[in-house]
Amino acid sequence: MHDVEQLRINVTRLCRGLLMGFLALSVWLAYWHVVRAPELRADTQNPRTRDRLKVIEPGKLMTHDGVTILTGERGEEGWYFEYPGHETYCHLTGYNLKTGLQATLHDALYGLGKYEDPIVALLRGQPQGCQITLTIDAKAQEVAHRLMQDKVGAVVAMDPRDGSIRTLVSSPGYDPPRVLESPDDFMIFQNHPDKPELNRALLGQYAPGSVLKILTAAAALDMGVVKPDDKFTCAGKATISGSEIRCRLPKGHGRISFTWALADSCNVIFAEVGRGMGPAKFREYVSRFHLLDAPALSLPARGGRMANMAGPKAEVECAEAAFGQGATLTSPLAIARMTATIAAGGAVPVPKLLEQVKSARGRLLARLKPEAEGQAVSAAAAKAVTKMMVETVNRGTAGEAAIRGVAVAGKTGSAENPTGLPHAWFTCFAPADNPTAVVTVVVENGGAGGEVAGPIARQVLEALLREQEER
Repeated sequence: MHDVEQLRINVTRLCRGLLMGFLALSVWLAYWHVVRAPELRADTQNPRTRDRLKVIEPGKLMTHDGVTILTGERGEEGWYFEYPGHETYCHLTGYNLKTGLQATLHDALYGLGKYEDPIVALLRGQPQGCQITLTIDAKAQEVAHRLMQDKVGAVVAMDPRDGSIRTLVSSPGYDPPRVLESPDDFMIFQNHPDKPELNRALLGQYAPGSVLKILTAAAALDMGVVKPDDKFTCAGKATISGSEIRCRLPKGHGRISFTWALADSCNVIFAEVGRGMGPAKFREYVSRFHLLDAPALSLPARGGRMANMAGPKAEVECAEAAFGQGATLTSPLAIARMTATIAAGGAVPVPKLLEQVKSARGRLLARLKPEAEGQAVSAAAAKAVTKMMVETVNRGTAGEAAIRGVAVAGKTGSAENPTGLPHAWFTCFAPADNPTAVVTVVVENGGAGGEVAGPIARQVLEALLREQEER
């Protein structure tokens, strides 16, 4: 009996072990075949995935006005991507499946996952990529790309009504197919001192200089601590908490209005206005403008930074930030969004890059939804700043952006930096009484914003307004 009982125990243990092993194997298989399967199928490092993608006809990437910038072609080894726009759209398309919108819109471009159309897959035996339309305006994009050819910097244009990004140019660019022609070409591309792979429009970090006076003016007017016609005196310099603030005019502006302080870009008066607001309130308005936030886009974007303004240097840090210097760093998109907030009457638009996604059968899968992230300042304050910016174009430092027959609101900036000439900024919108287009330009080490960045902004703005008239 003892031997029989021991045998029964051993058999039971063996069965339990086999059962546990079977269950563990089942869970492991279910994890990889169900939970991780979509990820594995989409992983471009997976050889089976790469082979599978070669038999899928990818979708097209198009601009708002119907220009194809990325499309599938069939070769001897299967489907691959072509870049009809080459360098003009390189920072949008990327140069392989790990970069640009090829990476972030991978599933949509190949019709996988939630973008898969079961009827297409059934009829063709394979998924088929979606047609993706961006908010980009091809004509304005091409103008911006041409004007930035010999410069380092970025151009961003937005429609303040819905946050759609109309132009996104970073310079220098690159020709996507060429960087992969050989290992040597790729090494040259990656080691270029001007870093052509960097998307400066979204990832660049620059001192904003005087374009940030737009935010300071709007916040001060919204708080009621100043009015456009209030008079101030600029003696060329001021001392705040032991630090000397210098104006761009060594002898100062003398007695001038707040409107003229913006129009002729007086650092001293804006430093005094910033100090009057106080560090806590100034930081609060920076937050309300979402100036330092990294927007959620289909491409990587960086937020900005600014001094905490919490220690013994808080007052001078606030004064420096009020005219765009000190520790403040922002991206060109952040400045475009700040300008669009004024153009939109104080409502902060959410930047958008995707207009719509359609399946291979033309079924609408996603569409742009205009959004706003609260009200940064009152509509009255935004309107007052708009008038001040129009004065800046008509009589002040931003005259290069003037367009005959159109009221343009603009602001220049020449941001000091430790590596050479100031970075040249220009930001503007039009028509001032019913804004439909915002343009922001930065040229690294460009010098004077009005002279260098202003003409670029004007020509991109003209292209956008012309395009809107022709529609």
